[in-house]
Amino acid sequence: MKIPLDKIHPPKLELIASAEDAWVQSAVDIFLAIPSGSAAAEGSRSAAIAFKIRREGDRVYVGGRIEVDLVCTCDRCGEAIRLHLDGPVDQLYLAPQTEADPADYDLVESELEVGWHDGQALDLEMVLTEALALTGPDRVRCEDVGVFRISGEGPCELPENSNGVGPERINPFAALKLS
Repeated sequence: MKIPLDKIHPPKLELIASAEDAWVQSAVDIFLAIPSGSAAAEGSRSAAIAFKIRREGDRVYVGGRIEVDLVCTCDRCGEAIRLHLDGPVDQLYLAPQTEADPADYDLVESELEVGWHDGQALDLEMVLTEALALTGPDRVRCEDVGVFRISGEGPCELPENSNGVGPERINPFAALKLS
Protein backbone atom coordinates (compact mmCIF):
# COMPACT_ATOMS: atom_id res chain seq x y z
CA MET A 1 0.00 0.00 0.00
CA LYS A 2 1.44 3.31 -1.05
CA ILE A 3 0.47 6.59 0.55
CA PRO A 4 1.05 9.67 -1.64
CA LEU A 5 3.22 12.18 0.20
CA ASP A 6 0.66 14.95 -0.37
CA LYS A 7 -1.89 12.92 1.66
CA ILE A 8 0.30 13.10 4.79
CA HIS A 9 -0.94 16.28 6.47
CA PRO A 10 0.27 17.87 9.72
CA PRO A 11 0.47 17.05 12.52
CA LYS A 12 0.64 13.37 11.51
CA LEU A 13 -1.19 10.52 9.85
CA GLU A 14 -2.08 7.67 12.19
CA LEU A 15 -2.48 4.24 10.65
CA ILE A 16 -3.66 1.03 12.30
CA ALA A 17 -3.38 -2.30 10.45
CA SER A 18 -3.72 -6.01 11.15
CA ALA A 19 -2.90 -9.37 9.55
CA GLU A 20 -6.09 -9.11 7.47
CA ASP A 21 -4.63 -6.21 5.48
CA ALA A 22 -3.08 -7.45 2.22
CA TRP A 23 -0.03 -5.17 2.47
CA VAL A 24 0.76 -6.53 5.95
CA GLN A 25 0.62 -10.14 4.73
CA SER A 26 2.72 -9.21 1.69
CA ALA A 27 5.37 -7.59 3.93
CA VAL A 28 5.45 -10.72 6.13
CA ASP A 29 5.86 -12.90 3.03
CA ILE A 30 8.80 -10.76 1.88
CA PHE A 31 10.35 -10.93 5.36
CA LEU A 32 9.98 -14.73 5.44
CA ALA A 33 11.14 -15.01 1.78
CA ILE A 34 7.90 -16.72 0.72
CA PRO A 35 7.40 -16.51 -3.07
CA SER A 36 4.54 -14.27 -4.15
CA GLY A 37 1.30 -16.16 -4.69
CA SER A 38 2.50 -19.38 -3.03
CA ALA A 39 0.18 -21.37 -0.82
CA ALA A 40 2.81 -21.72 1.92
CA ALA A 41 1.62 -22.53 5.43
CA GLU A 42 3.97 -19.91 6.82
CA GLY A 43 2.96 -16.33 7.31
CA SER A 44 1.33 -13.98 9.74
CA ARG A 45 -1.14 -15.36 12.27
CA SER A 46 -1.80 -12.05 13.95
CA ALA A 47 -0.48 -8.54 13.61
CA ALA A 48 -1.05 -5.20 15.28
CA ILE A 49 0.61 -2.38 13.38
CA ALA A 50 0.37 1.20 14.64
CA PHE A 51 2.25 3.76 12.55
CA LYS A 52 2.40 7.51 13.09
CA ILE A 53 3.59 9.12 9.88
CA ARG A 54 4.82 12.71 9.83
CA ARG A 55 6.11 14.63 6.81
CA GLU A 56 8.43 17.63 6.70
CA GLY A 57 9.06 18.50 3.07
CA ASP A 58 10.63 15.44 1.45
CA ARG A 59 11.45 13.89 4.85
CA VAL A 60 8.96 11.34 6.17
CA TYR A 61 9.19 10.12 9.76
CA VAL A 62 7.55 6.80 10.65
CA GLY A 63 7.15 5.97 14.32
CA GLY A 64 4.96 3.60 16.23
CA ARG A 65 4.96 -0.04 17.19
CA ILE A 66 4.65 -3.46 15.56
CA GLU A 67 3.51 -6.68 17.19
CA VAL A 68 3.42 -9.66 14.86
CA ASP A 69 3.08 -13.42 15.39
CA LEU A 70 4.57 -15.43 12.53
CA VAL A 71 4.42 -19.10 11.68
CA CYS A 72 7.72 -20.24 10.20
CA THR A 73 10.26 -23.03 10.63
CA CYS A 74 13.22 -23.42 12.94
CA ASP A 75 16.47 -22.74 11.10
CA ARG A 76 18.13 -25.65 12.89
CA CYS A 77 15.66 -28.54 13.09
CA GLY A 78 13.04 -27.47 10.54
CA GLU A 79 10.06 -27.88 12.89
CA ALA A 80 7.10 -25.48 12.72
CA ILE A 81 7.38 -22.62 15.21
CA ARG A 82 5.55 -19.45 16.16
CA LEU A 83 7.77 -16.37 16.36
CA HIS A 84 6.61 -13.30 18.27
CA LEU A 85 8.11 -9.99 17.11
CA ASP A 86 7.34 -6.89 19.13
CA GLY A 87 9.13 -3.59 18.99
CA PRO A 88 9.15 0.10 18.28
CA VAL A 89 9.44 1.65 14.82
CA ASP A 90 11.47 4.83 14.43
CA GLN A 91 12.54 5.36 10.84
CA LEU A 92 13.32 8.33 8.62
CA TYR A 93 12.62 8.17 4.87
CA LEU A 94 14.22 10.59 2.43
CA ALA A 95 13.66 11.33 -1.25
CA PRO A 96 16.26 9.96 -3.67
CA GLN A 97 19.39 12.04 -3.96
CA THR A 98 20.36 13.59 -7.30
CA GLU A 99 24.09 13.77 -6.67
CA ALA A 100 26.46 13.20 -9.58
CA ASP A 101 28.14 10.09 -8.11
CA PRO A 102 26.25 8.58 -5.15
CA ALA A 103 28.26 5.34 -5.41
CA ASP A 104 31.14 6.84 -3.41
CA TYR A 105 29.01 8.11 -0.55
CA ASP A 106 29.92 6.84 2.93
CA LEU A 107 27.15 6.65 5.51
CA VAL A 108 27.72 8.10 8.93
CA GLU A 109 26.18 6.55 12.06
CA SER A 110 23.29 9.03 12.16
CA GLU A 111 22.22 7.90 8.67
CA LEU A 112 22.06 4.18 9.39
CA GLU A 113 18.36 4.24 10.18
CA VAL A 114 17.40 6.03 6.99
CA GLY A 115 15.20 4.57 4.28
CA TRP A 116 14.27 5.95 0.90
CA HIS A 117 10.97 6.75 -0.75
CA ASP A 118 10.47 7.45 -4.44
CA GLY A 119 9.68 11.16 -3.98
CA GLN A 120 5.99 10.61 -4.71
CA ALA A 121 4.70 8.08 -2.18
CA LEU A 122 5.67 6.05 0.87
CA ASP A 123 5.38 2.28 0.41
CA LEU A 124 4.06 0.93 3.73
CA GLU A 125 4.78 -2.66 2.69
CA MET A 126 8.50 -1.83 2.51
CA VAL A 127 8.33 0.17 5.77
CA LEU A 128 6.87 -2.87 7.57
CA THR A 129 9.35 -5.25 5.90
CA GLU A 130 12.23 -3.08 7.18
CA ALA A 131 10.68 -2.91 10.66
CA LEU A 132 10.34 -6.70 10.77
CA ALA A 133 13.95 -7.12 9.61
CA LEU A 134 15.21 -4.70 12.27
CA THR A 135 13.10 -6.30 15.02
CA GLY A 136 13.56 -9.96 14.10
CA PRO A 137 16.53 -12.23 14.75
CA ASP A 138 19.12 -13.20 12.13
CA ARG A 139 18.19 -16.86 12.55
CA VAL A 140 15.43 -18.54 14.49
CA ARG A 141 15.85 -21.59 16.71
CA CYS A 142 13.37 -23.38 18.94
CA GLU A 143 15.02 -22.29 22.19
CA ASP A 144 15.25 -18.57 21.31
CA VAL A 145 13.28 -15.96 23.26
CA GLY A 146 9.91 -15.27 21.63
CA VAL A 147 9.87 -18.62 19.81
CA PHE A 148 7.25 -21.27 20.57
CA ARG A 149 7.43 -24.74 19.02
CA ILE A 150 4.17 -25.81 17.36
CA SER A 151 4.96 -29.38 16.43
CA GLY A 152 7.62 -31.98 16.91
CA GLU A 153 9.07 -33.54 19.99
CA GLY A 154 12.58 -33.91 21.24
CA PRO A 155 15.60 -31.64 21.14
CA CYS A 156 16.20 -28.93 18.58
CA GLU A 157 19.05 -30.32 16.51
CA LEU A 158 20.04 -30.79 12.89
CA PRO A 159 18.22 -33.68 11.16
CA GLU A 160 20.19 -36.95 11.00
CA ASN A 161 20.50 -36.84 7.21
CA SER A 162 21.99 -33.33 7.30
CA ASN A 163 25.71 -32.88 6.82
CA GLY A 164 25.51 -29.37 8.26
CA VAL A 165 26.80 -27.55 5.19
CA GLY A 166 23.52 -26.12 3.90
CA PRO A 167 21.61 -26.75 0.69
CA GLU A 168 23.32 -28.28 -2.30
CA ARG A 169 23.68 -25.80 -5.13
CA ILE A 170 25.92 -25.21 -8.09
CA ASN A 171 28.86 -22.92 -7.37
CA PRO A 172 28.49 -19.94 -9.77
CA PHE A 173 32.22 -19.25 -9.51
CA ALA A 174 33.41 -22.79 -10.30
CA ALA A 175 34.38 -21.91 -13.90
CA LEU A 176 36.54 -18.93 -12.87
CA LYS A 177 40.29 -19.40 -12.83
CA LEU A 178 43.00 -17.41 -11.17
CA SER A 179 45.23 -15.72 -13.71
